[in-house]
Amino acid sequence: KEDSDANITCAKAADELLTISNITASFVIGKMGDKIYISGRSIGDINVQLILKNLVAEEE
Repeated sequence: KEDSDANITCAKAADELLTISNITASFVIGKMGDKIYISGRSIGDINVQLILKNLVAEEE
């Protein structure tokens, strides 16, 4: 349940950031306990999935 709540919170925050004028991509990082959560969203041409994939690959 906590994992789901943390993921949802990060996703909603990333979505909300896109409502700010001139923001076309957003990333939200959250921590719950010993776990780190990250969510990325975009409108337009920015591929946040690719950015996140590369970010995670560098950390592993």
